Amino acid sequence: APPSPSSLPSSLPPPKVLVQQLLFTNASFPYCHVCSIVENDDGSLVAVFQAGPYEDSPQSSIWTTRKLPNAQDWSPPVIALSLKGVCSMNPSLYQNEAGVTFLTFHYGGNPDGSCNTDRWKGAYIKSLDGGLTWQNTSITYLPTGYLGGIKNKCIKLSNDAVLCPSSTESTVDTLIEFWQAHVETTNDNFTTWNTSNEIQFNYANDRFCVYYGTIQPTLTEIEPGHVLSLQRTGCGVIAQSHSYDYGRTFESPARPTSLPNPNAGIDSVLMRGQKDIGVLLAYNNSPTVRTPLSIAHSVDGGKTWEHLLDLETNTTMRFMYPAVIQSKRDPRAAHVCYTHVANRNTMAYAKLEFQN
Repeated sequence: APPSPSSLPSSLPPPKVLVQQLLFTNASFPYCHVCSIVENDDGSLVAVFQAGPYEDSPQSSIWTTRKLPNAQDWSPPVIALSLKGVCSMNPSLYQNEAGVTFLTFHYGGNPDGSCNTDRWKGAYIKSLDGGLTWQNTSITYLPTGYLGGIKNKCIKLSNDAVLCPSSTESTVDTLIEFWQAHVETTNDNFTTWNTSNEIQFNYANDRFCVYYGTIQPTLTEIEPGHVLSLQRTGCGVIAQSHSYDYGRTFESPARPTSLPNPNAGIDSVLMRGQKDIGVLLAYNNSPTVRTPLSIAHSVDGGKTWEHLLDLETNTTMRFMYPAVIQSKRDPRAAHVCYTHVANRNTMAYAKLEFQN
């Protein structure tokens, strides 16, 4: 079996953790999950997450909080979107060249308004002021069959196309689940949509993986037209697939990597202009449990990975579903947000900075 990334020390010094904090400590909701984050040109940060009584509740809504450049703490969370009796979840943020921030999400599926991964649909709202306010009465519903970003962020490619990482989850006889990742192509204004082939995954580490497959891909453009997709699986490993035509088609089935995955969300980012860093990956460095929450990197397009540091290590807690972006103001810094589970769920944030 290939070595785990924790056995591969990095030649790159680990980044400094400049900030590590909870986004909030007291909230009106008992449950929250799935963070996404963007940085505005002025250095302010915007984070969104789903919150409500429980994960797929009809009362689950999308909440948001902001952090100003010199602020110590995040603002009190407020609702960015509520469908009033219809579940909304899996928020994902994308900011275009004009500064418009898109918040994609998934909603409904069941007659009672709760979310159903087999039947939910995709939509988005926009902010024109860097996430300060949201046009939540002007919801754009995506064409049938399109979902937008599933948890992870959409990315802009060198040919100006925008790729959104997506996936489907089908259930047969309430017992057997079939997961398949795919990628949706749009433009900088989210007005036209196309989809790639489905990315299947069948086998890893001597295990047959038809039961789960892959979902929630994360995307990076390694070089013009070459897109790396890393995917969550139910088989104890992260899977990967490549596209060489700007995300129109991907290799299928995907192949297992040396990176473990405890059936949990991951995220990655290409640190543009930083060849010694390459692709950063936030993930759980375990095949079975959602701790530790770790950072690895690859400088060869995902062929090999080196472990950099563990952000969270408490084995009595869970840290999961990270989102990671490159800082606009400091290209050698990265922002990470993630679900933090102790006695109850909250959200956490860390800022990492690499030495020059």
